[in-house]
Amino acid sequence: MSNHVELLDQYKEIIGAVNKDIGFSWWKRYIAAAFWANISTPLNLALTLITAVTTGQAASQDLISKENNFTLSITALIISTVNTFFRPYDQMNTHLAEMKQWAIFGSKLDNLYYKPDDTVEQLQEKLIASYELFNEINTYRVSKTFKNNFFTDLIHILARLICLRKDTWIKSFDKDFERKERQLETLNA
Repeated sequence: MSNHVELLDQYKEIIGAVNKDIGFSWWKRYIAAAFWANISTPLNLALTLITAVTTGQAASQDLISKENNFTLSITALIISTVNTFFRPYDQMNTHLAEMKQWAIFGSKLDNLYYKPDDTVEQLQEKLIASYELFNEINTYRVSKTFKNNFFTDLIHILARLICLRKDTWIKSFDKDFERKERQLETLNA
């Protein structure tokens, strides 16, 4: 039985690290994607509307005053420059793709985590698969040349402090292992 306890401790350590890593990375990408989505949509909508109005003015000449047309043209230029420089739509799509990859890792973790581990053999299989997933994640992370955006990182930190109490993938992780440890104690008694 002590072999089972040792394996469970090893499994808890590696799967806990993977759980935190996947959850943290997924939430970080989610918050960044949401931020860029909330920037890109209003920018693109404003640019479309302003361009439509200035184009209508060019065709009719009496839609808006010359001063307003000039102001809208300058505004369109500024918004277009900001949109081109920051590329919020591309930023959003990049973070959504990253989120998808972390969700794939999360589904692999789910498949692994919820397999039975009642016997030592089952637990050994899960431990080996956990290390394989851990290595796969590390290989993926090293292969990515992702640019950090310190502003979205700051937003993620604030979200973690304010509303994300546990940014893990499997929320019931701690309770599940408490239950498993109590079951082993009962079997040992």
